[in-house]
Amino acid sequence: MVLPLVWTLSPRQCIACGQKNSKAIGLINSAYRLRVPARLVLCTLTLLATVAEAHAANTATSPATSSPAGSAAPAKSAPPASVSEREARYRACLARVVDDPAAAASDARTWLKQGGGDAAKHCAAAADLALGRPKDAAEAFELLAATGGAPKRQAALLAQAADAWVQAGSPDRAIAVLTEALGLVPGDTGLLIDRARASVELGRFNDAVEDLTRAIDADSLNTDAYVLRASALRRAGRLDEAAFDVDTALMFDRHNPDALLERGLLRRDAGDSNGAREDWQMVMKIAPGSAAALMAAKHLDAGKGG
Repeated sequence: MVLPLVWTLSPRQCIACGQKNSKAIGLINSAYRLRVPARLVLCTLTLLATVAEAHAANTATSPATSSPAGSAAPAKSAPPASVSEREARYRACLARVVDDPAAAASDARTWLKQGGGDAAKHCAAAADLALGRPKDAAEAFELLAATGGAPKRQAALLAQAADAWVQAGSPDRAIAVLTEALGLVPGDTGLLIDRARASVELGRFNDAVEDLTRAIDADSLNTDAYVLRASALRRAGRLDEAAFDVDTALMFDRHNPDALLERGLLRRDAGDSNGAREDWQMVMKIAPGSAAALMAAKHLDAGKGG
């Protein structure tokens, strides 16, 4: 049975695999707490959209067991887990990835021996990522993508693999995987943004700008794309264009911590140390404990960087 498994940057950017419903949103929000470096977030892994259909198909195609006249009836095997049981186990496994990844890894591998299939493999891979084994996780995500299924499912799993490759210090591999994913879902804004992030990691700022421009052309209200393009433009020395993108992002969301962080860097580079300090202090105030706040604190302490 192929399960619809979803990965993306944030709940509001999730790649849709099947119908949306409140249970799926609950899984998205509960898993969103697990954060990984480079602002890549373990967001949502949900089997709610098509698991019922797949389960029904499996049940319908299971041959009935009959016994010849006069022969002993064969021993009954354990009944397959119901959809609700599988959903509950998957939900529990994801929750443990957040709270106790070592226990989640153990649970997932036990479940796999019991026939947990792709859901168990996926939870095990997520646990590996949380435990600091990104290479193992990346390879597992790629293997899951290779099992087939809908193009969006495959692309989502490849995006997960790319995130893990970035953590493993292989952004070049991440770009290759994301290029494969974009072949399955051409023009997907989330995948374009992911590939741009990997390009920034490699110092390929113009490549990043190209992908982000495509993402913005497809979704002109995507604040994340404007902020990341501003960062790439700044690093490429195109400061006026970077400032325009930051201003656009802040027009959409004036309290966006990443945009404020980036504007602080632009102000610092322009010699406006007071303005930069104000932006970074605001980041720490509105998003304490976030990755942006940690970077803001670093810049405030150092008086330079980025």
